[in-house]
Amino acid sequence: MIGRFIGIAFAALAVMFVVTPSAGAQPSAGSTNFSSPVLGLNIQSDGYAGSENPLVYSTIVAHTDASQPGKTIFLHNGSHCGCTVNWRNLDTGATGSWSMPAGVAEWDPWKPTGVGRIEATARIDGNFSLTIITGRGSWVVP
Repeated sequence: MIGRFIGIAFAALAVMFVVTPSAGAQPSAGSTNFSSPVLGLNIQSDGYAGSENPLVYSTIVAHTDASQPGKTIFLHNGSHCGCTVNWRNLDTGATGSWSMPAGVAEWDPWKPTGVGRIEATARIDGNFSLTIITGRGSWVVP
């Protein structure tokens, strides 16, 4: 009964917060916020043990720099989401993924996405998680 209530409540929130990018929107270079946030529930994500609120509302940011050609750094604004970003380079066909680290610094945070137009989605990954709104973004990597 409680699980059903939580599901209905999150579905209502999803309808309120759905953000759809416009058809004519062009990706841009530099720091680009995903056009829709990741919204959902995350309890006991892999590698992340914390007492934070299980409600996730986070915007993923893709950052590019001309001094790092063909690479992207992924960051987040908002709550820690334990998210995985899956990306595709529309110009080369290359694909890849990046999982949000659990509070540890990565040796090389720049991910090789290749030069070109990138589209990506972000979902919450955890032992018990529910992604209500999938984060979506697009940008250009110099």
